[in-house]
Amino acid sequence: MKNASQRPKTANHRRAARNKHSIGLALAACVCVCSLVSGLIPAIAQEGFFNGISPEDAGPERSPFNAPYTKMDPNKEPQQRRAKISSAKPQVFQDGPKAPTNGTGGGKSKPQQAAPITVYEDDDSEQAEEAPKEGQVKVLASIVVPHTRNVLAKVIAYPWPLRPPTIKGDPPKPLPEEEPMIKKMVLTTGFLSRTSTTTTFPGGGWRWQYAMARALDKSGFSVPHTIGIEYLWAEKMAPYVKAEVLKINKKELEREQALARANQYYDDNFKLFEAEAIKRGLAPHRMTRSYSRSLTLGKNYTTNLEPGKWWILATHKVPALKYYWLLPVQVEANKNNRFVLNEDNAIYVEGAW
Repeated sequence: MKNASQRPKTANHRRAARNKHSIGLALAACVCVCSLVSGLIPAIAQEGFFNGISPEDAGPERSPFNAPYTKMDPNKEPQQRRAKISSAKPQVFQDGPKAPTNGTGGGKSKPQQAAPITVYEDDDSEQAEEAPKEGQVKVLASIVVPHTRNVLAKVIAYPWPLRPPTIKGDPPKPLPEEEPMIKKMVLTTGFLSRTSTTTTFPGGGWRWQYAMARALDKSGFSVPHTIGIEYLWAEKMAPYVKAEVLKINKKELEREQALARANQYYDDNFKLFEAEAIKRGLAPHRMTRSYSRSLTLGKNYTTNLEPGKWWILATHKVPALKYYWLLPVQVEANKNNRFVLNEDNAIYVEGAW
C-alpha cells in the first residue's frame, strides 16, 4: 500500500500549492519595494524635495514626510538661491518688450515686434482693406467652388490680356457616353466601390461624381445597400446618368474652345492693351483676401481699380485639383463690381477632374 507522500495529488492539493507559491512571490515583492523605499528616503531628504527644505534645514527632528504641503517659504530657501534671486534686476517694460543689446554697451535697444497672426487659407496675409483712391472703385472677386479644404489661392487683376496657362500633359478626356460602359461605371462607383465625396481621388473623377449625384437627385432613387438589386438599379440609373454625362462633355468642349479663343485674343491684342495701360499709368493689382462678415458667398478677394477693362487671373489649388481663371471684366464707376469665379467659367481644370 502506498504511503501518503506517494499518493497522486488531487485538484485541491495543486490549487493550495499554487496559492502558497503566489503568496511567496507577493511577499518577496513587498520586501524589494520596502528596501527600495528605505534607500530613497535619505536621498530625498538630502535633496530637500519636500516643501523646499534645504540640506542645512533637514535634520532628524524634521523628516520630509512630516513637512506640510504648503507654499514655499522664501526665508527657508538655500542661501545660494536667495543670493541669485536678490541679485537679479527686474525688467520694466514701458513700450513693450525690448530686444537684448549686443553687449558693447553702445546704442539703444530696439523694441521687438511680434509677427501678425494670419489665417492659413491661402498665400495672402490678412490685411486691412484700403479705401479707394480718387478715380478708383472697389472690385471684389468671389471664388465659389465646392472644394475649399487646404486651399492655396492667388488672384491678380491685370490691365492687359494674358496668355492662358500651359496644359500639363493631356487634357481631361470626355466621360464615356456608351450605355454599356455607363452601366458598368454606375455599378462600380455606386455599389461595388462606392467612395466618400470627401476623398481626394474619387472614383471616375469629380465630373463623374457630379453626374452621379445629379442623376440620383433627378431619378429619386437611392444607392443600393443589399446584394441582389444592384444590377437592376444600375440599369434604371443609366439613362439619367447618360443625360448628365452629355451635358458635362458639352461644357468641357466649350471650355476647350474658350481656351483656344483666349490664346488667339492674346496674340492679337496684348501689345495694344499693354501700350494703353502704360500710357494711363496702370499696373497689375494683387487682390487680397476679404474677411468681411457681410460676404457669405465663397472666398472673396478685393482691390481698388480704375474703371475700364481688366483681366482677373486666379488660381485655386486644393489637393489633387487645381482651377485656373482668366476672366475679362468691365469695371464701372458707381456700380457693384463683384465678379464670381466658379467651375463653369474656369478656363482650365487639372487633376482628379
